[in-house]
Amino acid sequence: MPLKKFLVNCMEKKVSNLSVFRKNLVYNTLGELDSNQPEFLVSESLYELPHGKLVKETHWTENGQVEQQTVYSYTPQGFLLREELVDSDGSTLECRSFEPDSNNLIQIERLHYADGSADRILYVRDSNQKLVRKEFYADENDLEVIEEFAYDGENLLRQTKRDNNDDLIAESHYTYNDMGLISELTVNDLEEDINYQKHYAYDENGFLLQVTTFNEEGDPVERITHENNEAGKPVKITDENKRQKNTTTLEYNEFGEVIFQAETDRHGQLVKQLEKSFDDNNLLKETQVLVRDFQRGFSRSYVLRHQYVFFDNQTD
Repeated sequence: MPLKKFLVNCMEKKVSNLSVFRKNLVYNTLGELDSNQPEFLVSESLYELPHGKLVKETHWTENGQVEQQTVYSYTPQGFLLREELVDSDGSTLECRSFEPDSNNLIQIERLHYADGSADRILYVRDSNQKLVRKEFYADENDLEVIEEFAYDGENLLRQTKRDNNDDLIAESHYTYNDMGLISELTVNDLEEDINYQKHYAYDENGFLLQVTTFNEEGDPVERITHENNEAGKPVKITDENKRQKNTTTLEYNEFGEVIFQAETDRHGQLVKQLEKSFDDNNLLKETQVLVRDFQRGFSRSYVLRHQYVFFDNQTD
């Protein structure tokens, strides 16, 4: 389908309901597929006009029991006001609420607890609406942590966290190359005892080639290498550390969506494989998944089917 026609179709059709079904692929001793395996609903996402925002997401177990559900509410302008996660019994696992500023950006975030108390996060922005400070309060008004952000233009240079005694908890420093791309990241988290540095390398087009992580002593502990296509999308990713080396190969359709992904270990053994198909509107239609567990000595294979209902009551 031509790109122009695809974009027009996407603008005309808005998803109101997305259901994901799973069917396990089971083979007998002769290698024949058991066609009697049932297909079952694993998740459903409901959207609401006029902004097409997600308002409810439900996940089910293989036995058809609700596993958990997340409910979202918004202002008429589409600002997220509340996000509540509940379990199969209807008990709230986590609830967050948000208050917007005059620019419809987050000004206050609250994490609510079962006893009625709440932790509060205050977001402070500069005249350009960039986030420069976050204040974390326990039980609404007890200041615990202050997080600050420093910029050079649009680039974040430094991020620090301090406790209410102004003692440093964690800090991160960012360095950029001539193209404005991050070239170095240094993280020092005193609370979690984490200290590392990442170096980023790019080609002449600004496409990521390699990310190398160094420990506190300056020794390389992980290296992620990219081989990219002409569009800059990775077709091969190698992730190597002292314990393992995994390689992921990827293929794309004309719209840049991944249609094939395979991960192998250092011995070339397949670890995981995904094959995806899309409809004429480039909506994900089906994903075939293969996962191998070498420790347990078995593989899992299944298909995820995506079914869409649009606000014009059409179904794909």
